[in-house]
Amino acid sequence: MILFIHILNILCLAGISVLLVQRSSRFKIYATLGLLVKFVCGILLGWLYMHYYGYGDTLAYYKEGTQLAELAITSPINYLEYLFTSSSALFKTQFVYEPRALFFTKITSVFCLVSANNYWIVASYFSLLSFSGAWLFAKSLIKHYPSQKLAIILSLFLIPSAVFWSSGIIKESLTFFLICVLSNYIFNWVVDRKYQFKDVVLFIFCFILLWKIKYYYAGVYISVSLTLVLTVYILQIKESIANSRILLLATYLTLFTAIVLIVTLFHPNLGINEIHGVILKNYNAYAAKSSPGNYIVFNELSNISGLVLSAPKALLSGLYRPFIWEAQSSLLLFQSIECLLLLLLTISRLIYIPKKAAITEFLLMASCLMFVFITVTFLAFSAPNFGTLSRYKSTLLPFLCFILLFNHPLLEKLKFNSLWQRSVKH
Repeated sequence: MILFIHILNILCLAGISVLLVQRSSRFKIYATLGLLVKFVCGILLGWLYMHYYGYGDTLAYYKEGTQLAELAITSPINYLEYLFTSSSALFKTQFVYEPRALFFTKITSVFCLVSANNYWIVASYFSLLSFSGAWLFAKSLIKHYPSQKLAIILSLFLIPSAVFWSSGIIKESLTFFLICVLSNYIFNWVVDRKYQFKDVVLFIFCFILLWKIKYYYAGVYISVSLTLVLTVYILQIKESIANSRILLLATYLTLFTAIVLIVTLFHPNLGINEIHGVILKNYNAYAAKSSPGNYIVFNELSNISGLVLSAPKALLSGLYRPFIWEAQSSLLLFQSIECLLLLLLTISRLIYIPKKAAITEFLLMASCLMFVFITVTFLAFSAPNFGTLSRYKSTLLPFLCFILLFNHPLLEKLKFNSLWQRSVKH
């Protein structure tokens, strides 16, 4: 019976994969490649934690997911009640004080239930989910920027750390899926200036899921996204604002500040009076369990002013460290090489500054950078360990790399670029 369930799930995964690829007729080879890489990375992630580390989040999520799946079999009513109440009388969880981990475990339990608790099948479902969100967003980007196909594919599907850490049974897989789906809605609303009621409902649903999984990502994301949408709406009403970059900047920053102040009311850790203490607590916890030289050192975090003054270091370190000489393991060595390449790409982008962009395009790019920069800065403060930071920022790198590769002249000079253009030509 279990073998039959496993075969049924494999056929289901294969069927969904074929549908995704078939609906991407002009890009079959790239969709197939991206999907296969996702599946392989999901398996490698599990193997790494099982046979190299011996412990880790993915194993904890899976273990508790299987226990919840057993509860679903023995007592379906109690299982359904626990999904919505988290009552300790129904199930004893190791994530009592980690509501976000508990929420992800509940989602994992659903896949455990349908797969007869097979780790590799559950990991494949999460990998497929992560890919589908990225592919949905990629198709929208390609539709509006057909000349940027290569930049889009490279950014969303071929950045090693981003692909690896957003695959398998891990919160980043679901986070990446949600951010891509949300970004797809925002992008289409801003570019096409139209939306349907169901789109708004689905957007709200996905945002709630993101808030439950990673509220700090969600807080920054909704602040930037609403600012972008409202700014574009205001420009439609009063086009004269677009003629003055200073007035446009003032409008954008005023809206952003107001929205941020509202968002801080929805979670105690985001409150103006609490956020410094939360960051300091998390930083000290990571610093205490990290080996010397394996984390970002901040000497002045005792007050808000020190936090502000350390922000540039946090941003630059969050994006471009560890340096190669700081790598203390083979995994960090690979990460340091990727960071070096990202630094070189950033420098080359600064050398080849793009021409003046249209207002909408400019606002999209600026908002994307704001989301990445603000989130990475807070991650560097709250999770300064290089290994942890590499994982946490994996969902952000594709967006940054797309901005850096957008209309990049060096990309056009790649030898295989002409072949690419012919293979996906409209």
